[in-house]
Order: sequence, then C-alpha cells, then structure tokens
Amino acid sequence: MAGLLPFRDINVHASASQYAFTSPSTPSAPTLVIERPSGDLRLNDGPLLGSKRVSSIAGILGIIKLKLDKYVIVITKAQPMGRLKGHMVYKVIATELLPLRERPLHDPDEDTYYGLIKTLLKTGPLFFSYSFDITNTFQRQAQSDLTAPLWKRADDRFFWNRFIQSDIIDFRTGVGSSAGYRHQGREQPGADAFILPVMFGMMRIANTRIKSTPITFTLITRRSRYRAGTRYFSRGIDEQGHVSNFNESEQIVILNDNNDGLGGFAGGGGMQNGKVEAHGQELQIMSYVQTRGSVPVYWAEINTLRYIPDLQVRAVESALSAARKHFDEQIRLYGENYLVNLVNQKGREDQVKKAYEQMVQLLVSSATESSQSDEYSSEKLHMMQAGDRKQEFDRLHYIYFDFHNETKGLRWHRAQILLDQLKQGIIEGGYFRGVDMPGDMQGQLEVRYQQTAVVRTNCMDCLDRTNVVQTMLARFTLTRQLTDVGILRSGESPDDDEAFRDLFRNVWADNADVVSKSYSGTGALKTDFTRTGQRTRAGALQDLNNSITRYIRNNFADGPRQDGFDVFLGAYQPSTYIGGSLLFADRRPAFIQAVPYLLATSCFLVLVAGLTRQLPNSTIWPLRIFMVFWCAVGVWSWHFIYSHGMLYVNWPKLNTPRWATDGYQEALGSVRKDALLGQLVTRHERGAKSPYFFNAGSFHTAPLLSTISTAYAHTIVSFLASHPSIPKPDVIFGPAYKGIPLACSTLLELHRLDPQTWSSVSYSFNRKEVKDHGEGGGLVGAPLKGKNVLVIDDVITAGTAMRETINLVAKEGGRIVGFVVALDRVEKMPGPREKEEGVDDGEPRMSAMGQIKGEFALPTASIVTLDDLIAVLRVKGGESDIKRLEEYRRRYRASD
Repeated sequence: MAGLLPFRDINVHASASQYAFTSPSTPSAPTLVIERPSGDLRLNDGPLLGSKRVSSIAGILGIIKLKLDKYVIVITKAQPMGRLKGHMVYKVIATELLPLRERPLHDPDEDTYYGLIKTLLKTGPLFFSYSFDITNTFQRQAQSDLTAPLWKRADDRFFWNRFIQSDIIDFRTGVGSSAGYRHQGREQPGADAFILPVMFGMMRIANTRIKSTPITFTLITRRSRYRAGTRYFSRGIDEQGHVSNFNESEQIVILNDNNDGLGGFAGGGGMQNGKVEAHGQELQIMSYVQTRGSVPVYWAEINTLRYIPDLQVRAVESALSAARKHFDEQIRLYGENYLVNLVNQKGREDQVKKAYEQMVQLLVSSATESSQSDEYSSEKLHMMQAGDRKQEFDRLHYIYFDFHNETKGLRWHRAQILLDQLKQGIIEGGYFRGVDMPGDMQGQLEVRYQQTAVVRTNCMDCLDRTNVVQTMLARFTLTRQLTDVGILRSGESPDDDEAFRDLFRNVWADNADVVSKSYSGTGALKTDFTRTGQRTRAGALQDLNNSITRYIRNNFADGPRQDGFDVFLGAYQPSTYIGGSLLFADRRPAFIQAVPYLLATSCFLVLVAGLTRQLPNSTIWPLRIFMVFWCAVGVWSWHFIYSHGMLYVNWPKLNTPRWATDGYQEALGSVRKDALLGQLVTRHERGAKSPYFFNAGSFHTAPLLSTISTAYAHTIVSFLASHPSIPKPDVIFGPAYKGIPLACSTLLELHRLDPQTWSSVSYSFNRKEVKDHGEGGGLVGAPLKGKNVLVIDDVITAGTAMRETINLVAKEGGRIVGFVVALDRVEKMPGPREKEEGVDDGEPRMSAMGQIKGEFALPTASIVTLDDLIAVLRVKGGESDIKRLEEYRRRYRASD
C-alpha cells in the first residue's frame, strides 16, 4: 500500500550534475534522479555520492519547461487543513523553482514566464493529500480501484498539476522522450510515490455539532484545469466540450468520525421510510454534489474599457458538436442534469439565454416547453425537457429562473420559487451515502445510496447569482440528510442551531469568494446575504468596491493572469528558440503608449496649479491659462483612451483571442485613418518603406495559375531530390487563404509530371471557422493524422502564419516534413525596437525562413529569392527600381 501513495517527506540533494529526491522515512525506496541540465530521469537503488542535501520538501509539484530552461517545482511549505476519514489534507503555502541549469540563463521572456508561474503558485489555492484522493467525490472514490496508485485514481479534470507532472508520468509509464533512452518502453513503478496530485479550488473541514451530535462538515470545490482562465478571456465552450469556470462543489457530512475526538453518533445502518435502524456507531458519509460552468455555446465578452463589455454570440449550430461532447460527459459522470440558467431575460444577456435554449432544443428529442409569469417578471420560469426518452441527451432538464427581477429589491425569499421547481428532481436524484466496510484496510466504502442527478447552475460569470442558488440547494439537501439519519425531526432545520447556521453560511460565503477570486480577481458579490441571511449597507459598499476592482483587474491585469494559467496548464508551451522577438514586449506605437502618461501628467499639473498659493500682487490669468490648457489636454487624453479602449486593454500575449486581435487592429486602423493622428501612428519603418510587395492573389487567371503551380511542382521535386532523408509527402497542405489554390493546383501539376509517384498523395487546407455540420471539422481534404505533410505557401514574412500552421498540423496528428514558398525575402526579422517605435536597431538577425529552420529543424525551399528578383531587374528593370531594392536588401539583409 505504501508504494501506491506519495511520500510524505522528501529530501532534496543537489549537485552540479543532478537533483536527487529521497524519502528518509522509507530508506529502502529508490531515489528519483533528475539529470542536469538535460532533465532525463532515472531511479537509483543505491546511495548517491557527491550530492549535498539542500532541504526537505513536502512534495514535487512537477517539472515545467520555459523558454531557456526546465525547472523542478517543489512544495516547500504546506499547511494542514483538517482530516477526512482520518486522512490529513494540506494547502500549498510556498513553492520553489529549481533550475536544471547550474548557471541560469536570463532573457526577458524567460524572466516573464518565471514570474507568471510564481504569481500563479502564490495566489492559486492548491490542496493535496498524501493518502486521500481529493480530486474525486466520495461517490466516484467508492467506484475506483483502491489498488491503483493515487495519481492514477485522480480525476483528470481536477488533477491540476497533470501537465507539469507529464515528465515523471511519462517516465513512470515508459513513454515519451522524458523517459530517457535508458528506460524507453519500460515502466518504472518506483516513481509512483513521487507523483503527487494537486487540486485547485476551495477546501474547508470543520468539526462541529448539531443538536449536540458531533459531525464533520466539509465543503470541497474543485476547479477544472480545462479552459481555465480569467473572467473576460475565458467564456463559453471550446471544441473539446470544455466550458469556462467549471467547478464541482461537494458538500460532505461525516458522522462518527473518531478522528476528531468528539465522540460518536449512534445512528444508522439502514433506513426505511426515513427512519434510522441503529446498530452501532458506523462511520457514515453523506455527500451532495453540484456543478457550475459557463453557458455551453461559442460566446465572448470583449473588453473595450467600457464598464459593460461588448457581447458576441456565434451561431448556436456551430457549437452543437462541442455541446454534445460536454453534456455526454456530464450525463456519464452525474446522471440526470438539471440545467439552471440565471442570466437576465432582457438586455444584452438575453442573447446568451436564447442561445442556451436553442442549444437545448437541438439536443433533446421533441422538446416540450412551459413558462410561468407573475407581477415581477413576464417569464419568471421557463422549463424545457424532452417529450420522449429516446437518447442520452433526453436526460437534460432546462430551467430558466429570472433571478434578477424576482429577487430585486431585497426579495431574496423569492429564490424559493426556483427551489420549489427543482425539489422533485433533487429528491429523486438523491445524495450519496456510504459507510465504512468493517475490516477493509484500504478504507473501501459500502454504498447505501447514490446521487443520480446533478444541478448545473450558471449565470453570466457563474459567480454571484450562482453562489446564492447553490447555497440554497445545499441547505435544502443538508436538511434532508440530517432528517434521514434522525439528527433532525421532520420540520426542523439546521438553521435552528445558531452556531451551525453561522458556520454553514460562512463556509459557503468563503467558497463564493474563492471561486470568484480565481476567475474575476475579487471576492464574490452578495456574500453579505450568504453570511447573514440579509442584505446590509456594509455588504452593498463591499460589492461596490469589488465591482470597481473587477473592472480595473479585468481590463488591466487579467492578461498576465491568463498567460500564467496557459503556461502552467500547458495550453501554451514556450518556444525554445533564442533569437526570436520578445513575446511580452509592448508593440503598440509609441504615441499610443504615451497617451496615458499624458493624461497622468495633465492631472498632476492641474492638481499642482490648483493647490499653488498666489502672491498678493501676481497676475492670475497665466495660471488660469495654464490650468485650462492642461485640463483640455487631460480631457482629450481621457476621451482618446476611452474611444480606443481596445488599444489599452492588457490582452493575453500568448493565446490572444482572435476577436481581441481583430478588434485591436480595427482600433489601430481607425487611428491611422485620422488626418492628424495618423501621421503619429505609422506602420513600422520597414513596412512603410518596402519597395516591393508580393501578392500571390495576382495569379488568378488560368495561365498564371498554371505557371506558378508548375514552378512549385519543379521546386518540390528538386527539393525532395536534394534531401533524400525527407520521406515522400502524403499530403500537400495549403494554409488558408492563399495556400488553398496553390496546394490544389500544385498537386495536379505534380501528378501530371509523375503520375506513378504522386497519384496517392492528397491535398488539404484549413478553414478559418470550424464547421460542425456536414463533414464537420476545421480541415478540408485529407485528414493529417499519421501523415507526412509538405506545406506550401506564398511567402513567409514574420513567421507568425507558419507557427500557426505548425501548431495546427501537430494538433491534427500530422508531421511536417518541409516548407516550400514562392518567394524567400531573405530579410531579417524586425527587432523589438522596430516593432515598438518603427526604428531599425541595425542589429543582425535571422530571416523568417531561417527562424523556422532554427527553431523547428525543418527544411525549407523557395521558387525564387529577393536576389533572383534583383538579377532579373538588372536585365529588364529600371535603374531606380534596382537601386531601391539593393538599398533595401543591404539594410535589412538577414544574417543567415
């Protein structure tokens, strides 16, 4: 059993060549060795020589690779939070990143990545247990194999450090490059004890009493690692069916838990008609699970610095495939799904409400609908479910409740309307109840009842309104549980016990704050009602403070937070290429960057002028003119920032949403069109002064398209002949849009040149928008999985499109064997200063083609280069054109 659980104590030994991790309490266990600087792993059975003990740690969080180095993340301090069934649960308090390089390399991007990870680890509520699976509910634990290692039992959704544990897990299972050549294909069971699953969320364990009966009251909220992020940068659903801000909350009551030293409760083995059959003090566990998650359609709220962001909802049909994946998982895990929707039925939120309802109509069979209205709302309730049970999705039950109108004016008691509507489904769905099996050393539970339904609640953020409803449902179910086991009599409530009532309210209010801080950056709203049962003036002021703080954080601080989530969870994996441009550099034109400073300066000068004491005989009008001038500058600066808000939102730099990029470019374009300001916001110097522009779209007639495809075909044949190690392509891939006709016409020409060789080769290209009907997907033509792919395009300018293509092909399971373009510009990539200020720094750099070769080790070829164009112009061109091109080439020639 010991080998299946993580070590409780680990000593770290460090030397110039390795880190070694040993368990002093288990001297017979192998030592985990991580080689420096390669990161290869191995297990050592004997003592290690030459390693010096550095410190003791609570566990290994994982290994993460940044731009220049790998780091072992270790837990250096953990705080006990309480016991569940005798198993101690800990909260991560402090961590440390151990670099694999003895002399760390410093780079602005590397330092930024490092800071993002440190900030996330410092602010994220992370919990773990050495002997108890906190990622799974008690019901799922009762169905799990307790003979498997703890990390294998963990719920993948809530195994928060699963990505950074990949190196150790791959080593353990004998797969992947991290396993090292010495152990490739061989399993390493000795590594199990070094893999510690960590959960992100909320944990509160309280030993308390109800009517003198001791109980352990626990609330666990688990946040999914999929589509994790911040409030406005993570909304809706993704193609894999993962929704934003998905949390699973489990309320647990444990009776007769002797580990708390409070004595026991003599209630029940079995129950009939709600009566307890007492036969000893069995350890009993009752749990009730709820979920929350974003509305499962494609939608986004776009920051523009206005208090209410712009709302964008895509066609419901485009998200149907993703929604099917989402609810297929939810039904498989939880059974019947009661979908409680709390968004407003009027105004901008109505778009999201209607999209959700359309989605449910598409999912269930023969949907039947009913609505109720009253004096407060024209649609206080809207119910929808399947008319006939024909498929799994008919287990979805949609309930809309107009929370805003029904509870407006402190009418919180009217939330009971929703509970009355849900009551029958909650009772039929039940809750989990299990008791310890006598003599079972592994702690297996004997299941008495199972929960067969779940309430999935959402509002726009899945925060404030959702918290109120989930607390209400938790209180209702807790009353049922305590009545069923005989602690409460019929008609009694846990709220009758004032001490427990306060504990219950504060635990759920704390839960609301934790979930809210993780997503929005502040505590939840309306928690004064959750804590006290009524709205207070202090609570209203706190809500105002939280709302203002949310606005500031969501617009100016959430970009780096989102980047931190993406790096830690593997949604973005830093490139190892050293010579590229800086990812986190501010590339906005200098004038755009200067306007906020101009606003701050004007406010300061106006304040100083207003506080300046005037001499008795001094003239007042110069000071007034000074103040009026700087007031005008301040007003203009504020208006400019507010009118072009998307230029000042702190967007994520790593996985920037496409709508954010499009909006930013549109805002920048509007400034450039301004007759006065446009001169101050020019494109970077090179783009404005380039003497030529290559446009493959000009090959739009049959003769021209035939000519260019013939040139591509002959170049590809020569390319493959000169690189005999490259396998023959299975697919010719053309990135949308210009690559589409090039890939198709080139494949036809290749087949004409050599039918025997090219008859089995296919074409493929990508869509800009994923299609969910018909053949579906994001590709047209041949699938890429397991195929050798040759990419052809018109030109590589900055390498951005090629990176997107490489990621796309890898995501589809293909392997790129090379790139062929029409024109190689052989010019260096723009440096940070050129991108920000439009001024070339004169430093040598590689070309875009060279950067792709260096970073991804992929061969490239081109039909012609800039040198070829100049050679042709010497014969057919004008003298001025030749001089301009030669000067441009001299100035921007690439170092490769």
